[in-house]
Amino acid sequence: MRMSDKDFYQLWGEALTSTDRDLYVSEWSTSSIFPEDSDLLENAEYLGHLWDVAHMSVKDICKAAGFTQAALAQHFCIKKRTVENWCGGANKCPDHTRLMMAECLGLLTR
Repeated sequence: MRMSDKDFYQLWGEALTSTDRDLYVSEWSTSSIFPEDSDLLENAEYLGHLWDVAHMSVKDICKAAGFTQAALAQHFCIKKRTVENWCGGANKCPDHTRLMMAECLGLLTR
């Protein structure tokens, strides 16, 4: 789905802060961000997927991409210990880093 970066980041930010997937999808599926003639079901599916990705942990991203923690670290030139700490919950991975990883690994497209 094509949209402006500004619109995407607005949806991403809202997905990050929303704790209720269904409410997020229902509130945004009829938004003016989408073209007037867009299919509501497609909008809802896109938003549901975006919410799911926004709520993925680094561990989930590794699994979805078929990477080990070490392979993910190497792929993104991140220290292995940092990825281990994110996956183990010792540290929180920044949201923008998780977005970058999900985008680069093709997890945002269906």
